[in-house]
Amino acid sequence: MRPRTRSVPRAASLLATTLAVFAGCTPPPEAPTELSELSTYLFRNLETADNGVLEAGVGNLALFFDTVDMTADTTDRSYQVDPLTPEDIADAPNPGRDPAAMASVALVTPSAFTPAEHTAVIRLQDQTPVEPDCPNQFSREFVEPAVPDCFEIISCDSLRTVNDVVKENSLMTIPYRMNKDFRWVEITEPGSGEWAILSRSWIEAEAIGVSGNNAIHQLFSIDVFWPIDGGGSRYIALWMEAEMLGADDALIQWSATQSLQMAFDATETYLDGLD
Repeated sequence: MRPRTRSVPRAASLLATTLAVFAGCTPPPEAPTELSELSTYLFRNLETADNGVLEAGVGNLALFFDTVDMTADTTDRSYQVDPLTPEDIADAPNPGRDPAAMASVALVTPSAFTPAEHTAVIRLQDQTPVEPDCPNQFSREFVEPAVPDCFEIISCDSLRTVNDVVKENSLMTIPYRMNKDFRWVEITEPGSGEWAILSRSWIEAEAIGVSGNNAIHQLFSIDVFWPIDGGGSRYIALWMEAEMLGADDALIQWSATQSLQMAFDATETYLDGLD
């Protein structure tokens, strides 16, 4: 059984706001505390010029998962989140289908590596070592900036990429082109040196499988890495409308959750091999 969605205790955000007021500072913007709302909030606001908006969202996300047993089975760390709305995806060019038709999966996992160390994976042109479902094709083109080295040292705070992907598993073989943008967000107070990475992805056009029987009609995700105890935690929410021969939504969701966990594990293995 999937964990029920929980809310972050409001006492923590209330205390922070009270301290900010007495210190003469502008209180941080209000961010949701419930997981579904947090997921859509972060997706919708990734391009905001106000770092505080994302700082508040990531902070609440970290609080939400603070009591989750990260050593639990995948099923006990997986969730379903509410659908995206047309407003949520308005600035992400997409196939134009009804976002309410998408199924969702979400997963949180621990990492032995900090967000900064994860940039070694983000900057790979060949993503196949960390994407087991794409053993033959997952190539990344860096659009802005064209040379991504500045993202590793946070001398640029954003990175835009386009990815040519062939997803292959027991249910499908589907080629598609996916946009994926990354952004650094400083959490806690400015100058703290505590940084998180957010990314979101989407496809602009429907993807049809090589057999003609499978399709990904629309796809969106939000991915968050935040530091904790010398390593980090990673959360991803994925929304997808897919058509796979012989598979209902429950099987598609189960398959997507397992694929996310395999990608998380492959990333840890890759980073461990860099030592």
